[in-house]
Amino acid sequence: MVVIVKPYVYSTTFHQALDEYQMLQEGDRVLVCLSGSSSSLCLLHLLHQFCQTRQLKVDLAAVTVGSGDCEVDPRTLMLYLKELGVTYFYEPQATKESLSDQLMRHARTRQYNVLAMASTLDKLADRFLSSLFYRGELCALQAVQRSDEASQSLEGDVRIIRPLLFLREKTFEDFATAQGMPSRTSWTVAGTDGADTLRDLLHQQETFNPLLYQNIRNALRPIVSLRTEASKSAYEMLRSSLNTRE
Repeated sequence: MVVIVKPYVYSTTFHQALDEYQMLQEGDRVLVCLSGSSSSLCLLHLLHQFCQTRQLKVDLAAVTVGSGDCEVDPRTLMLYLKELGVTYFYEPQATKESLSDQLMRHARTRQYNVLAMASTLDKLADRFLSSLFYRGELCALQAVQRSDEASQSLEGDVRIIRPLLFLREKTFEDFATAQGMPSRTSWTVAGTDGADTLRDLLHQQETFNPLLYQNIRNALRPIVSLRTEASKSAYEMLRSSLNTRE
């Protein structure tokens, strides 16, 4: 039987994010996107503990969309989640459908109204610099997002939440290793040359400035925190003016 150990090191920040952005509501059906990474498995544990502690009635399940190159055997995840008592779905990645669209479709088919993503502060920084350097835009992952804002779908019935957005990836990797979780590190799957270069740049800068990621988090919080239509409209006007090319 798998024993769920409370990861006190980062649970405070996790709880604050859930509360600040009102990510979960009574009666939600939450589908955790389980890639096999340390952060995605820890997210599942943290959500499970949060709902128990708050006595929040939420249906919790997990889904893996396999691409064929995942280092974690889905059968291992099935056994692990069975011991946790968590419903688990697995399906191959569609060739003519983006991963985000496939996750949305799966959530709707199974009647889940919340998709929980394990995006961390590392990914937040990486995505922001990528949009800035290679597209000349100000874009960042949002803490809470409707499905119609994340894919080509016109439906906004699925809510995307990212409770780990202000937490570092290495914290989860250390915890997963200590607990013997069947996981891989989040950066084992190769990305583009540009993404790898940005990641290396961030790591190099962090050696000179240990507060690098904390500063990035503070700088991007206004973008990450966009929740109301008024604030989004104001931000879009600002971004449009800044992104205008002469």
